[in-house]
Amino acid sequence: MRLSQQALLRIGFAITGIHALATLLSLLMGPTMQDALVGVFGVLFFGGALGCFVAFLVAVGRSRYEQVHLAGAFFLADKVIDSATRKMAYLMLAAQTVIGVVAASLAPFTPVAFSVLVPLAGMAIVALLGSMCGTFSPKPGLNDGSI
Repeated sequence: MRLSQQALLRIGFAITGIHALATLLSLLMGPTMQDALVGVFGVLFFGGALGCFVAFLVAVGRSRYEQVHLAGAFFLADKVIDSATRKMAYLMLAAQTVIGVVAASLAPFTPVAFSVLVPLAGMAIVALLGSMCGTFSPKPGLNDGSI
């Protein structure tokens, strides 16, 4: 099952919203709420790790027939995806990074600092965009009968 660019961006912005809300709540509430919200940060982090693994598997599958490269599949380089989508994906990733770093700097040595782990989810969305929706050139020799 391949997700569309719009679906992946919606998921990414939903993750960013959850991250922002959980971080804000953990900064405003007491230690009990902070401890509970570490679970949210953990789920987003491990979800991002799983997303990166899925993106890798999709890229490997596509590499049998297309010239998939790491820079395109994981970092949207070489115009594998349209510029508007690339900008939105990077904006989402930047927002998650800023939220995490600001939260960790406002409340260092507390559970809030786990917020810096969440941008892995944003990186997974970027990688899924590249590996699932990216446009790569076909491998030479596949259609000309030489292989």
